[in-house]
Amino acid sequence: MSKVHCDEEHFEVLMPQFASYCETIDSIYRLKTDADDELIKIYQTIENNLIQTKLFSHDDIISVLLVALRFNNRFVMSYYSIYQQIIDAQKNQIFNKQQVSFFNNIKSDFDSLIDQDLKQLSEAILSDDIELFISYTQRVGFDINKQFSNKLFPSSANSYSLIELCCYYGAVGCFKFLRSELDEEISPACLQLSFLSGKPDIMNECLKYQTPDEICMEYAIASHNIDFISFLMNEYDLSINVEFCGKYNNLHAFLIYLDQTNDINECFIYSPIFRIPSLCEYFLSKNVKINVKGYKDNRKALHNAALCNCPKIMELLLTHNAKVNIKSKNKKTPLHYAAQKNNLESVIYLIDHGAKIDSKAYFAETPLHYAALKNCLETVKVLISLGANINAKTVNNITAISLAAQNNNKEIVEILITNGAYIESKDYKGKTALLYASEKGDKDLIDFLISHGANHSSHSCTKWKSGYCKFFNFIWCRYQH
Repeated sequence: MSKVHCDEEHFEVLMPQFASYCETIDSIYRLKTDADDELIKIYQTIENNLIQTKLFSHDDIISVLLVALRFNNRFVMSYYSIYQQIIDAQKNQIFNKQQVSFFNNIKSDFDSLIDQDLKQLSEAILSDDIELFISYTQRVGFDINKQFSNKLFPSSANSYSLIELCCYYGAVGCFKFLRSELDEEISPACLQLSFLSGKPDIMNECLKYQTPDEICMEYAIASHNIDFISFLMNEYDLSINVEFCGKYNNLHAFLIYLDQTNDINECFIYSPIFRIPSLCEYFLSKNVKINVKGYKDNRKALHNAALCNCPKIMELLLTHNAKVNIKSKNKKTPLHYAAQKNNLESVIYLIDHGAKIDSKAYFAETPLHYAALKNCLETVKVLISLGANINAKTVNNITAISLAAQNNNKEIVEILITNGAYIESKDYKGKTALLYASEKGDKDLIDFLISHGANHSSHSCTKWKSGYCKFFNFIWCRYQH
């Protein structure tokens, strides 16, 4: 993709227009209070600057809270407080079920950040209580090599050591004790996590032993700390990742990237993620190509508008001749992206404006496949009601009902069957929805499938692992009575 260069200083033009947007988003990602009166003010600012301006829905803000708290989970209950204010103020609104479920379970998740039997250690690190921390390390059976994991950490796929947790929470005293008394080494994760806590003593020590990498820049962007971003750019020649700017709602960093690179096309592609129509209009005024593709995955601006559920921006783009069925590198259309995020407004808008409801991605996945895969119940209902092929198959013969069964999603399975899904459909491994349900051990779903005609006697023991054979034998015996 060729770059479009301009002599105009974009930052000076755009930043004053979007200052309140940036300040409000910053207040979410840089949350440092648990005082009720301050949290009420933050919520009111969000309501006034982001929601009442129609840039974000209440669900959108809840999604932002969920992203932000992973990089700042010391204040997870403060994020919960803002969430609860949203829920209380919108009693008649239906919210995203998965997000509501996450927040409803958040207290127990936070309590388990560190195992219950290590509660003292957790309190010591969170409060940087060095005396309490030392007393714990002197206990019989203390394991310096223990790793900790939790879905509220920046990367739920990673586990962290004690010294890494000290870097994340900014526990300077505990960090220094681990270094001086227990000779703990500084890992790359230590430096990366120090960009989230922002404690100079920890960061400076880590910089003696580790060199900043792209994850450091990602965390600097996620922390909404422009000083850290500038430091990494100027001292270590690390570039701002424009995709991370969108992922973490960092418009300030995005505008710095634009100002430094003049890469109008790439910035235009990601501009819909910020949900500001006038920002997209700014790029259109610079004569960008409406269907220009991104460097990484060939996504277009319309893909990102669908991903972020922005019908107003989609309307703007289509008015400028964006192609409604344009495909990304993996051959996904904007409708695929809208479906996988359960973005009902975008799904309906795109179909109303010519999106092909059964358009096939790289492996012949339709939007219905993605909706079933991602447990998007409402989108499944809408796609079916608008005529989606309920028995469409991927190149591996996978249907939506198989994906729903793999996810133990009885509601989606029921809707699919009610609307004519073939219950005995087999994928390339010869597996049916019933077999996938059996692998998951979901008794309710198994009972439901069998009660709706799934053939539980057709699976020969010579075809399956012994565990599956025993299971089907159990089903066979049970349903002969």
